[in-house]
Amino acid sequence: MVHPNVVVFENESNPKLVIDEALLGVQGKQSYEKIVVGVDPGKTCGVAFLGDDNVLETFSCSGLEKTVNVILDGLNRIPATLGVVKVGDGAPTYTKELLLSLDKALPLETLMEIVSEAGTSRSMNETAHRRGLRDTMSALEIAGRKGKIFPRKRTR
Repeated sequence: MVHPNVVVFENESNPKLVIDEALLGVQGKQSYEKIVVGVDPGKTCGVAFLGDDNVLETFSCSGLEKTVNVILDGLNRIPATLGVVKVGDGAPTYTKELLLSLDKALPLETLMEIVSEAGTSRSMNETAHRRGLRDTMSALEIAGRKGKIFPRKRTR
């Protein structure tokens, strides 16, 4: 199959940017209408990025600071008209801290939602690898659910 677009990877290129461009190209898009980021907060946070309802990438992050940085990087890197960050409510202390950090870090036009985590956990063995997999699977579930709008408190 011949494709009219060619993406070139050069040594100084950021591999993530090249992959993002290729994913958009095969879908015939310049950007996504909506990027949704689902987050399963906790000691280890699962993060999932969906572009127009398609899974783009998933992460397992240790610590809230790293989680915020991963979210910011993805939202800045992946072109979209609208960005929505959905945070699960299953670990209230982590949820509150993450929402406050994201509120400070994200542009005001980024929507934030709090989403029920009921039924998102998978029953898997608790080894480190499977724990990260469970967190990312929960993040995918959270990204697909409707939540309650988190009122942004940050002012410019």
